[in-house]
Amino acid sequence: MEIRTVNGHRATDRAGAAEVLGLSTQTIGLYASPKQRPTTGFPAPIETEDRRDWYTLDDLDAYAETQHQRATSPRRAPAWLRDGHPDELLAATTFRAAAKVSQGTWKRYVQLSRPDWDAGTDGYLPKPDDEEDYRGTGKLYSWTRHRMIHWLDNRTGERHGAGRKPGPTPTVDDAIAAIHAADTKMTGATLAQALGVNLRSAQRLLRLARERLAATQR
Repeated sequence: MEIRTVNGHRATDRAGAAEVLGLSTQTIGLYASPKQRPTTGFPAPIETEDRRDWYTLDDLDAYAETQHQRATSPRRAPAWLRDGHPDELLAATTFRAAAKVSQGTWKRYVQLSRPDWDAGTDGYLPKPDDEEDYRGTGKLYSWTRHRMIHWLDNRTGERHGAGRKPGPTPTVDDAIAAIHAADTKMTGATLAQALGVNLRSAQRLLRLARERLAATQR
C-alpha cells in the first residue's frame, strides 16, 4: 500500500483504500465514483496526483467507522409486530420475519443462544417463553410479543455479552502477531474480531502494522 503526504495529510490511492477497508478495487471504484458518492458516503479525494485520486487515511478511517456503525446500529421492531396483545405468544417464524434475517442466519442465532438458554438466561436471542418438542427432531420455540419487540428495538448486531474484555490495550505488535497467525489476508474486520477492538481502532493498528512490516523488508 502506497502512502504519501498530500496537502499535509497522510493519504493513499484507491488501491490503498481497498486494502485499508478490506474491499476489492472494483468495489472502491464504484463507491468512489462522483455519481455514487452521495449514496455511498465515500469520502472525496483530497487531491489528484499522477492520474490517481488520493484519500486521507483519516477520512478512510472515519468512513470505515461509519459503515461499522450502520451495520451494527439497532434496528427497531416493525410496526405490524406492535399491533396485538403484548403477552400473546408468537412463533419463531414470526420472530424471524420481524428480524428480517434468512433461515440460515436464524438457525445460527438459535445455536449461539442454546448454551445460555440451557443455563436459564438469555443468549443472543432472548430465552423462549415456551417450547415444545417437534416430532422428536427438535423444538418449537415461542416468545411473547413484548419480548420480541424489546429484543428487536435494542439489538446491536453483537452477541449477548460480547465485547472487549478488560485488559491491556492491543498494540501494533499484537496486530503484527495476528497478521502472522492468520490463515488468510487480514482485514480490518477480522483484526477487530481477533483483538476485541472496534473497527476504527483495528483499521489504525492494521495500517501501522503493515507500515512496520514493510519497513523491515526494505
